Amino acid sequence: MTARPGSIRWSRTFAVCLALFALVLDGCNSGNGIVEGKTTTRIRVVNALPDAGPVDLTLDTGPVVSALPFQGISTYREVTFGTREFKVTTNGGSLIDASNPIAGAIDYTYIIYGSLSTPNAVLLSDAVPSPEGGKFQMRVANVATGQGALDVYLTPAGADISATSPTVGATANGNATTFAKFTSGDFQIRITPAGAKDVIYDGGVHTFAEKSALNLAIYNNRSSQLVNAMLLNVDTDGTGATADNHLSEFRLVNTSTITSALNVRLDGQPLLANVPPSGVADYQRVAAGFHTVTIEAATTPGAALLTTGVTLDPARDTSIALSGDAGSLQTLVLADNNLPPTPGTARLRFVNVQAGAPTLDVYVNFARQVAALGGSSSSGYVELTADPTGTAYTLDFNIAGTTTVALALPAVTLVSGKIYTVYLTGPPSALKSVIAVDR
Repeated sequence: MTARPGSIRWSRTFAVCLALFALVLDGCNSGNGIVEGKTTTRIRVVNALPDAGPVDLTLDTGPVVSALPFQGISTYREVTFGTREFKVTTNGGSLIDASNPIAGAIDYTYIIYGSLSTPNAVLLSDAVPSPEGGKFQMRVANVATGQGALDVYLTPAGADISATSPTVGATANGNATTFAKFTSGDFQIRITPAGAKDVIYDGGVHTFAEKSALNLAIYNNRSSQLVNAMLLNVDTDGTGATADNHLSEFRLVNTSTITSALNVRLDGQPLLANVPPSGVADYQRVAAGFHTVTIEAATTPGAALLTTGVTLDPARDTSIALSGDAGSLQTLVLADNNLPPTPGTARLRFVNVQAGAPTLDVYVNFARQVAALGGSSSSGYVELTADPTGTAYTLDFNIAGTTTVALALPAVTLVSGKIYTVYLTGPPSALKSVIAVDR
């Protein structure tokens, strides 16, 4: 089998159109989202597509936004209502081309999400019922790629959710709820998989003012478990902001030459114990932000072999690969992309761990996929056709620009839906590999 080249593909757009509901509301409705007497429509655009780069949106041939970055939020823009052709592109390549009906005198939010290989979008009408004193209104949009249904909790700061019912329960992926009214005030936002209490998002405390309305948009920032969120206000301008997750995840990959198992301290506190040579620890959920990581030999606890700092981004997965010996231990910090691969494929990347390692060309089933992979560096991700029960591939690592094989892996089994990293380590004369399953 041969590698499946990465390609930008068209995808259908999921439209959640509440426009008809809005049109039958009383003409004197003073709620946000419907502006009395308007003859045009307004739309704002949200880029929740983490791996595609900046996006452009045109309606028919009229530009709405240009070069909107990931996590970018536009304000409301005036557009002509009717059935419009929504075209989403990135770097000149088409992501989405679909028609959606939009009504007049209504504000909309258009969220682009998914992944580069499977882009999607949802169109939400921001028409809300009349405001009420002491209340705010919120709708939940679950566009977190790779996640199932999600529960949302709004609680006093630090409240135990173990015996608490969710504020908004079981919002299915790709769907949005209707607006619901809640008592205004200061609340901590937490999100879990539906029916579970495993917190995959902690947004801290936010103030929800009376008579306000907002969309809580939940999306993926390339983590296999964690999600991120945006608060998209339904107001005069369509303001909004990212509400970053206070959580992050990282793991240790022990590709060092140290024969002892290793212990890891995070900010001085024990976190991992007895990670063996060539061992890959599970992802650890910790606070996002800067941390001090200390590596110790399990045989000599308390004696640091290496102390280094690392910044862990919100709602992201990070791998820290160790290389070298006890006297020259080094780290290579990798930002992982654990979005689901294209259906019917497995995704993998190649990491040449050691700074002084030879530069390598990577061949998959005898065809070169990566050229000149230098020491202490990572390739991009490659998607390969794979079966649910596994497909075997031959991986060869040649000295760059030559046919000299530095390492041959004749039967590496890849399973569809999985993500892998192949770490290359060891002395140049005796290269070896560690293959980690990332998702």
